[in-house]
Amino acid sequence: MSGPLTRSLLRYSGAVSMWQRVANHRRPLIVYWHNVHGPDDDLRWCREPSLSIPVELFRQQIEYLRGHYDIVPLEEAATGRPGTIALTFDDGYRGVYQQAFPVLVAYALPATVFLVTDRIGSGQGLWWDDLVDRLRALRRLPATDREPALAGLPAPWPELLAAAPEGEVVDRYKQVDAPLRARLDACFGAAPVPLACHREPVFLSAPEIRVMASAGIAFGAHTCSHPLLPWLDDAALRAELEQSKERVEFLGGQGPCWFAYPDGNFGERERDAVRAAGFSGAVQTFRRPDLEGRYAVPRVGLDRAASADRDGRLAVGVLRYSLAAISRRRLRTLLSAAPATGR
Repeated sequence: MSGPLTRSLLRYSGAVSMWQRVANHRRPLIVYWHNVHGPDDDLRWCREPSLSIPVELFRQQIEYLRGHYDIVPLEEAATGRPGTIALTFDDGYRGVYQQAFPVLVAYALPATVFLVTDRIGSGQGLWWDDLVDRLRALRRLPATDREPALAGLPAPWPELLAAAPEGEVVDRYKQVDAPLRARLDACFGAAPVPLACHREPVFLSAPEIRVMASAGIAFGAHTCSHPLLPWLDDAALRAELEQSKERVEFLGGQGPCWFAYPDGNFGERERDAVRAAGFSGAVQTFRRPDLEGRYAVPRVGLDRAASADRDGRLAVGVLRYSLAAISRRRLRTLLSAAPATGR
């Protein structure tokens, strides 16, 4: 339900307005970004282009949102008060300080930034950046070296590693079980590459965090190293949560500390662990619309595809559709929760 033609049909049929009344009448409205970049910024560190949007598009989005909603802190928006919206950023990229923060200050707007605490002030990428670098190195190997490395992998992995788009490989990697993930890691190890570390910091520094906090920007935790939480055993899960929370509270003040699930990927075990770690609440994507409440508050991503036309300019119809968060997954959840009717 997310293709361009489908979006257009739904917009002009009035289905979006109906969906808003039925599915979203009590849903908190929270949006998120990752990085924001200027026209001259070096984005060679960014292995996934959808993680960064141009500052001009971000400014247009903010102007639309402030004209149609009351932009409030996350804690307030999470109550679901009609007409409110909260702004959030994941990972803690430095572009949020360099490009987004001046826009927020100019309009005196609150926001929450979720930090990957082991990367504060770092130029080192996250695990998928390393994975993409290793995939590229594997593909550069001569066939005589590459084919033995791929031998024995179950279908469709040999074909995926040989030619599939990088983003598809990363998405498929997220979904495999631990034994297959270990086999894939061994395969990537056939073409070792230096850990990508950029000369300029990619992530916010501690002084930048403190400047933003002094201006009213809130900070939450996004784990220490951004693993997918279902990958972790109980001890590792607890460490990622508790240590990241402690670091965020040290740097960003003593207000309510919220948590953002990496990749929106979590289940009941992870939700319960976040609550037990003492977080004030937690935000997800719409990956688990069946899980609700203060520790599973949904958000909408506003990357370029979710808000712009082909030329990169704000497209209000596309943005309104994205804010409605229409998806097959949500529709299935709503239908399964609907009371059965009988004679």
